[in-house]
Amino acid sequence: MFPSSHRPDEACRLIQEHRIELLPTTPSFINLLLLSGAADAYDLSSLRIITYGSEMMPETTLRNLRDKFPNVTLRQTYGLSELGQIKVTARDPGSLAVKVVGEGMEAKVIDGTLWVRSDYAMEGYLSGEAGFTEDGWFDTGDLVKMDGEFITFLGRKSELINVAGLKVYPAEVEGFLLSQPGVSEALVSGEPNVFVGNTIVAQVVAGTDETEQALIQRLRTECKKKLPRYMVPTRIHVVQQLYYSRQHKKIRISGAGERMPETTCKPRPSEVAASMTSSEIAVMIGSMSEEEIRDWLQGLSDEELRSIHADRYDPVYLNLLAVFHKELNTAEIERIAAQCTRNAIWSNRVLDRWMDTLPEAVTLKKKSLRKLRYPEAERVRLIAKQHHGLIICTFRFGHYSLLPFEIAMSGIDLVWTAKDTVVPAIEDARLRLKARLELQPPGNDQNQEALENACRMTLLPVSHEVTSLKLLQTLREGRVVLMHADGNAGLGGRHEKNSRCLLQFMGFPVSIKSGIANLAWTAKVPILPMLALSDGMDEGHVICGELISPPASARAAERDEFVTNTMRSLYAFLASYGHRYPEQWPGVAAVHRWRRGPAAGLPPALITGEKARSLVENELSTGGNYVLDKAGAVAALSRSEDWFLVDMKSLKSFRPPGWANGLVHKLCRDGGINYGIIASLKEQNASSMSDALSLLAEFRRNGLIKIALKGSFPTI
Repeated sequence: MFPSSHRPDEACRLIQEHRIELLPTTPSFINLLLLSGAADAYDLSSLRIITYGSEMMPETTLRNLRDKFPNVTLRQTYGLSELGQIKVTARDPGSLAVKVVGEGMEAKVIDGTLWVRSDYAMEGYLSGEAGFTEDGWFDTGDLVKMDGEFITFLGRKSELINVAGLKVYPAEVEGFLLSQPGVSEALVSGEPNVFVGNTIVAQVVAGTDETEQALIQRLRTECKKKLPRYMVPTRIHVVQQLYYSRQHKKIRISGAGERMPETTCKPRPSEVAASMTSSEIAVMIGSMSEEEIRDWLQGLSDEELRSIHADRYDPVYLNLLAVFHKELNTAEIERIAAQCTRNAIWSNRVLDRWMDTLPEAVTLKKKSLRKLRYPEAERVRLIAKQHHGLIICTFRFGHYSLLPFEIAMSGIDLVWTAKDTVVPAIEDARLRLKARLELQPPGNDQNQEALENACRMTLLPVSHEVTSLKLLQTLREGRVVLMHADGNAGLGGRHEKNSRCLLQFMGFPVSIKSGIANLAWTAKVPILPMLALSDGMDEGHVICGELISPPASARAAERDEFVTNTMRSLYAFLASYGHRYPEQWPGVAAVHRWRRGPAAGLPPALITGEKARSLVENELSTGGNYVLDKAGAVAALSRSEDWFLVDMKSLKSFRPPGWANGLVHKLCRDGGINYGIIASLKEQNASSMSDALSLLAEFRRNGLIKIALKGSFPTI
């Protein structure tokens, strides 16, 4: 019986109507049959045998087929036009391993390829040689794995993808993708790559309501977790359908690999993030490529950024508000905070993403290897040589993530202390880059030499107990160390108890870690302040401050003075550029952690109870509006259904009761709260108005709100 179409429902209709007992088909058709639901819509109880062949059967599909038809015999078939049908038998009903058992048939495996000799082979091709050896053996072109007398098919030799000398069987990656929730079909192919031969590209058909971007990110994350690195697809495309031959076999892109069409309609970032938690968004961002994260950040409006990336935006905004509320209006601070947050997200993983595109991005796409203009390289080399070691002190500012790579490319033997969470990603990217460079033919290419220099960079996790000792040893060997001064991680070594000092910074008393100055004193090497200023997402330039050297001969009693003066100079350097380029300062998010000193007290004259409520009501009834005192460094933050008011002058926070969320929301709007809003509460319930007036009086007394009306503002 031949169906009029290749649709599963048509085949099922015929099976039901004619009580068909044998269904010979392909794994691709079986997968569509199971996904379509047609097997549940028709009576298929007449089936006794289902045979499958012509292409690889994914284990997931076989398992699902066995679960759907537990009483049907499943048989794998094998045959070629040149040899006819070859009888095989499975190790067991649920196994893909088979052995050739047909009379007049012999099989052997040479270099992983199945060879067969058959008494029923064809005479030859009309147009040429038959491809048989003199003694009758035929190369089937099928790659197999041997297990005793059983073989498991891995795929066609013509479909094999070579990635840096390692073999990737498309069916193996397809099987993994099909095992993931939300994937109904999958097809894997190779895409040419001048350095590693091919990279892996996948097409999937979605079987879920999940957004396209979210599905791609989830699959990419799972592939990185479960598959060997060389098998992980570099690109995943969600497509509407795959294409099949008349025999319902997948039409594959050749091993040479053609470019698959990009999706034409990408969802906006706000749509992708709508149903995701902040931790899920962080995981998604972490798995994005350089181009994907660029598109993500450029696709977000400032308002969307504040909402989706509140965990990053809020600390940046609050600290910028504290530092600049006397110099800039609130709208300008919000704009700067949004740009600063974009820079923080971009910089967080920009280095390992950039390393993963090299050297191809330079040789094929003709991108510039040097993202930073760095004229100070020779100066750094000379200082390190003259003083037998050097500490470069930098901050989370501008293109700070790219700075170590740029320094190392110049041939400087660099040791870089980085956050413990950052080191694994950078180290993995460094090793991958090193492996790709080893595949390059020898030559005198300057870019290749620079990359080889960068791969010799040493990374140390800042919080490890032995890091302090390793840094001291490194400096005594005359090498260069790069450290970030504006971090709370890391140990102070044997001077831990004295590893902080008090300074004035941006108008606040702060307590900062002084490990850099202590290390310079102990190793007797100078410190060179350095920043990588951004001139856009892909370029910038390096600037240096004045060299700070410990006294050649100094007494221990002078140590504290040197440490304090050194840290004062370093943070004055940061403050200078922080004032000039606040949008490039993602490290501002940590300033509140450094601040010290007594919290601001309440005003001495405290009016409470009915008198305070009457004063607030009077100010409102005479035409005043209460608004949040943003110009006084007060901010309102929303978390789920709750609001928080934060006074960044005193670092005090206030959590209003849940019933007051509507009032707080109105305080944050341009119009604020007027008497009409309070009067409407009185109409509902007199106690509601009294409670609202009491809350406003408390806000007023703590300096969180102000009256938007000219005139005096009596102390409550």
